Parts: sequence; C-alpha cells; structure tokens
Amino acid sequence: MGKRKESIDERIRNFMVQKMVLKIIGIWPTNGERSFFGRWIFAVTTQIGIIYILSLEIYRHCLDIDDTMDAFVMDLSAVISLAKLFILRLNSKHAWVLINSVVEDWSAVHDSRHEYIMTEYLKKGRIVSLMILYLGYASGFSFIVKALPFGDILPFQMFQNSRNSSMNPDIPLKLNYFLASYCVFGSLPLLHHVCVLVLQGIFIFVNAVAHCGNDGLFFSLTMHLCGQFEILKTRIAKIEFVDRRKIGPLVKRHCQLAVLVNDLEQTFNMIIFVQLLMSALLICVEGFVFLVCLSTKDNIGALKSMVLMVTLLIQLYLYAYAGDALESRTEEIAQAAFHSFWYQSRGRTARDLILIICRGNSSYHVTAGKFVFMNIFTFKEILKSSASYLSVLKVMMDTYMLKKMKTTSNKDFAYAMTPLKFLAWPVGTWPLQVFNTFSIIRATFSTFLLLLMLTILQVELYLDSSNPEYNLDALILINAGILAVTKVICFHVRSLGLVSNFTSAVKDYKELNSEENRVIVRRHAYMGRAACISLIFCSYVGCTLFMIVPIVAGDKEEVINVTEESAMKYPVPFENTLILINMPENMYFLIFIVEYLMLLLTTTGNLGSDSLFFSIVFHLCGQVEILRLEYNKLSNENERTTKHITLLIKRHIYLLKLGDMLNKTISSILIVQLSSSCMLICTTGFEFILALSIGNIVMIVKTFAVICVLLIQLFAYSYVGEYLKTQTEGLGNSIYFCTWYDMPKNVSHNITFIIMRAQHPVLLTAGKFFVINMETYMSILRISMSYLSVLRVMVNS
Repeated sequence: MGKRKESIDERIRNFMVQKMVLKIIGIWPTNGERSFFGRWIFAVTTQIGIIYILSLEIYRHCLDIDDTMDAFVMDLSAVISLAKLFILRLNSKHAWVLINSVVEDWSAVHDSRHEYIMTEYLKKGRIVSLMILYLGYASGFSFIVKALPFGDILPFQMFQNSRNSSMNPDIPLKLNYFLASYCVFGSLPLLHHVCVLVLQGIFIFVNAVAHCGNDGLFFSLTMHLCGQFEILKTRIAKIEFVDRRKIGPLVKRHCQLAVLVNDLEQTFNMIIFVQLLMSALLICVEGFVFLVCLSTKDNIGALKSMVLMVTLLIQLYLYAYAGDALESRTEEIAQAAFHSFWYQSRGRTARDLILIICRGNSSYHVTAGKFVFMNIFTFKEILKSSASYLSVLKVMMDTYMLKKMKTTSNKDFAYAMTPLKFLAWPVGTWPLQVFNTFSIIRATFSTFLLLLMLTILQVELYLDSSNPEYNLDALILINAGILAVTKVICFHVRSLGLVSNFTSAVKDYKELNSEENRVIVRRHAYMGRAACISLIFCSYVGCTLFMIVPIVAGDKEEVINVTEESAMKYPVPFENTLILINMPENMYFLIFIVEYLMLLLTTTGNLGSDSLFFSIVFHLCGQVEILRLEYNKLSNENERTTKHITLLIKRHIYLLKLGDMLNKTISSILIVQLSSSCMLICTTGFEFILALSIGNIVMIVKTFAVICVLLIQLFAYSYVGEYLKTQTEGLGNSIYFCTWYDMPKNVSHNITFIIMRAQHPVLLTAGKFFVINMETYMSILRISMSYLSVLRVMVNS
C-alpha cells in the first residue's frame, strides 16, 4: 500500500506540471483568496507596462514595417496574456474545484483498469502541456538570443544591426532590445539599457507562462475529465441489474462530472473567447503581411508570417481537440447505457436507464464565451474561413497589381521569346527567322563543328580504349553530340510545326483581350522561361567545368612531376588525334577555344532545342487552358450562342492541329533521345557498378551524375507530354460544366462531339511507338533500377 500511495502521489505531481510556473505569476488556483496576490499584481503590471510601450512604438513607427508588425504582434500577445491573468484569477474558485477533484480521483482509484485509463489520459495531457511550455520557453529565448551582441557570429544579427543603424543612426549597433521598442527608448546609457532589457526579459517570461501555462492547464484538466467519463462509461456498460441500488452511485457520479464540466466551462470560456478573437485578428493581419511578402519576394518575411499563422492555428486546434474529446466522451454515456445488459433484467429496473440515456444524449460542451462550441467542426470552420479570407485577399491584391502593372502584348512576347531567340538563332533553328542563305550558313557551320567533334571522339575511342574514365567522357560527349546534330537538322529541315506554332504564338500575343487570359499566357511563358534558363544555366556551368578541370589537373601534374613531359589536357578528349596529326603546341590555346565552342554548340543544340520545344508546348497548353475557360463560360443567355460555340470549335480544331504538328516534329527526335539515353544509362550504370566494386569515388560521383542528368532530361519530356495530355483531355470536363442542359438541341448536339473528341487527347510519341508521359518515365525508371540491381548481383558474383 505504501508503494501504491507513493505511485499515486507521483502521478498527481506529474499532473501538476504547470504548478510551479503558475505560482510564480500568481494564478495557480488555491483555496485562499489572497494567496500569491503580490506576484499576480507584479505580473499584471508588467503586461500593462509593455502594452503601453508597444502601443507607443506602433504609434511612432520610426523604423521599417517589420519592427512595427513585431510590436503589433507582441502587443496583442500581451493583451491575451493580461486577459488570462485576470480571468483565471477571478475564476480561481472554479479552477480550485477542478484541481481538488483531480487529487481526490487519484486518491480514490482502486481498480487497475480505471487506473490504466486515467494514466493514459494523464500521459496525453502531460505531453501536450510540457510541449506547449517548452515551446513557449524556446520562443522567449529566441527573442533574447536575437538581441544579444553577437554581430560577428550571427549573420541575421549583423543584418538587423546594420538595418537599424541605417534607419536610425542614434541607435547603437550592439545595444538591441528584446522587443521592438527602438522608437520609445532610442539610445540609452549602458546601465539604463541593461535595466530595460531585464524588464523586457521579465515580460517575455510572464507572457510565455501566462499563455502556455494556462493552455496546458486547460488541456490537462479536460483530458482528466475525459478519462473520468470513460471510466463512468465502462462502469455503466458492465452494470448488473440485480440490485436497483447499483444505479444510484453511477448517476451521482454522472452528476458530479457534469458539475465539474460546468466549472471547467466557467473557468475557461472567456479565456477561449479572447484567444479566439485575438487569433482571428492576428491571422487576418499576418495573412495580409504574408501576401505582401510573397508579392515583393520577401521570403524571410513570408516564412515568419507563415510560422506565426501556423502557431495560432495549432493553439486553436488544441482547444478544439480538447473540447471535441470532452463532447465525444459525454455522448458515449448514452451509448454505454444502451450496450449494458438491460435486456436481461427483471422488473422495471432497466427503465431507470431511460433517464441516463436522455441526459447522455445532451452532450457537454466547452464554449468560447458562451457563443461558439469549441470542437473539431469549429476548427474546420475557422480554417476554412481563414483560407477563404486569404484567397479573397489574394484576388484583390492580384487585381490591383494587374491594374497597376499592366503590360503590353509586345512586352509579354519579348518576355517569353527573347531567351529562346538567343539560343536558337546561332544554330539556325529560330522559327521566326527569315530562312535565307545566312540562316543556312549558321546551321551548316554548327552542324559541321558538331560532326567534327563526333568524328574526333570516335577516333579517340579507337586509338585508346584502355582508360575507362577517359572513354566515359568521350561516350557522354558523343551521345550529346548525336542529339544536338539530330535536333538542329530536324528543327531546320522539318520546321513547319515549329514555324506554325510560333507564328500562331505571335498572333495570340497580339490578340490578348482580357487580363485573365494575359495572366494564363504569362504564367505559361514563365514556365517555359524557367525551364529554358535552368537547363541552359546547368549546361553552361557543365561546359565551364570541362574547361577548368584540365587546367587545374595540368597544373597539379606539372607541380608533382616536373621531370616528366606531361601531355596536354583538353576539355574534349582530343589528345591522341592531335598527336596523330602532329599539331604544334603553340596552337594549344586556339584548340582550347575551338573545343569550348564545340561544347557550347553541343549544349545549345541539345538542351537549347529542348528549351525551344518546351516553351512552345507550354504556350500551346496556355491556349488550351484559355479555351477551357471559354467552354466553361458558355450559357444560353447569349443570343449568339450557336455562332460563339462554332468559333470555339474552330479554335479547338486549330489547337489540335498545332499539337499534331509539334508531335510530328519531335517524334523522330524522341526516338533518338530515348535510344541514346537508354544506351548511355546502361553503359554508365555498368561503369557505376564497377566503380562501386573497386571504390573509385571520382568515378562513382561522375557516373551517378550522368545517370541523374539523363533521367532529368527524360523527366522533362515526360512532364511536358503529360501536361499537354492533361490540358487537352480537360476540355471535355470544361464544356460539360457549362449550362448545356439549357441550350438548344443543336448546340448540345455539338457539345457531344466536343466531349467525344476530348477523350482522345494530344499525345507526344517517340516514333509512333511510345507515348511520352509520366507513366512511360516511371517504366524507364523502374527498368533502370532493375537493370542496375541485376548488374550489381552479376558483378558481385
């Protein structure tokens, strides 16, 4: 019995995890009216003082908007903590009843099953309470660390110091404040500044405890009541109706728990009400700041606002979860009464359960100020309203920004096409150029250099096949060169599809007649531009690395072994060929430049052509999306509905023809792309497995990088093909969503044909054999992994 009493006492102490910190600020519920009164007065005074300082800071707003918003957020936080200090102190008697009931319940428990239930709810309440408390401490500690004079160590502190000093030169660099109060205090002597920091540190501690301690106490008490209701439910479900007097204690216990729930409601309902109001206000304000930061590309400010909104929603969720759990446990009392053995009783004993069931059907609720039930449904409504508010606010801001930043179609066209022209014009594949002698010369010169590189690389492989790393570089460049030559020739010879699509794009940009359509076209232009810049940037960086590595490797070799005559190092493996034709060493620099030009032409002809194709496909998808919107807007209100739908059908047919022409242009290229990529994946995979077996780190990294690049290139084609398929396939759904049922029969008959045609979307194919989409890419990825697995087993065996 002694050990059991010690165990119960320990669990009671574990339940009271907030007791120490709540005593410090004077709001721990006790039976004495004047207990901790001085501490409570001190805590209230700190909150009132800081509310005055932060409100004055907001009024003056001498620094930038970030400091003003920080002051506003902490001001509202101080208001909430002050309300919690007052309300919990005023409702101390109700809270004391709840605390005392916890002690009595743990002291009176004798059934091991009941003790297990109470222990489970105790653990849940303790974990959440400690988590909230520690997060509050961490948040307060972050305010302190951010203001400490670590300017030479912390980069964000240097930025903040420099920013504050530039905004107000009178503020010392290394004398920051824990809270945004620069406008109120300004530059103070060191002793006064330290005093202000101490007072602000006390405020931060009181604020964190008032918030987190109160929330943890509410959650723990609610979980304990849930445990008591679950124990009552098990007792009612197992009751035997031999003696009517057995129902009496259960009904009394039910009434006691109802009184305790009422005490819980009286203690915390106004606290939850204030928390709900202030959280809603903060979510609205921070949502506006979040959208502004997104529009101005302020990632740090957007992240800060997002973290604060998520924190507020988590805090509200804890209240909602606890209230919903209590509501569910009280409703289960009626179900437990029905699940008991009332049908085995004799006489009228079981009829007493009718009153228990009737009362159990009326569940108990935790409310916010007697107005709103706090449960999961309420939290979902809050979440839905917050998301709706942000959506409406974003639409308003986008409308304002569109009116303010309205651009002409020429600027939109230049935004989309300038990078593409920069890449395609040098190799003669720019679709909007005049196909004259000069364009043929550019294409011929590019093709000649690429074919020369391929010839030399083939000779290199023939002359020296003993160096695997050397041969791997040659094989990669041969693969890239073959792709570049194929794409340059194809885009120049079979240019009808590209020319038609780009000519149509010029017309589309000139005929943009609404801001909604312009947003769609601009978004798809951004997608093409992003793909183009990312591909070309990575490829040009790779070319530069091919240039730099031979220079660095050559210098190291000369330093290590100065007695031996070292061979020249080139970006492209040309050493054996140059020795064969007796190329003079004084031509080294010229050969170096020519090889770098070959690499640039290879990447431009390969990935530059990909960028050209991706961009025009994205533009076509944008036009399909505009057509989907037009289909969706069809209605019988327009008297010219038949004529309008005829124009849309013609536009639909025209876009399908453009998609088919693009598919014919790229189909043969995709066959070469798939074949060369699969062959190179197999070869590089074999080199990768061998490098793993011998532990060649450099070879492992290089082969793995090559495999990743090849898979990324295939993924890009698969993504574009999947996106085009999805957009054209969605035309059927869009026209089905219009009010076709109110239209004339001849119009609805036309809609039938549109839906039937939309069931066969535009597909990118490789030589009419393979459909290029995400499913195909997943098959390639799966087969590649299987091949590497089998190859590894064979090498190891």
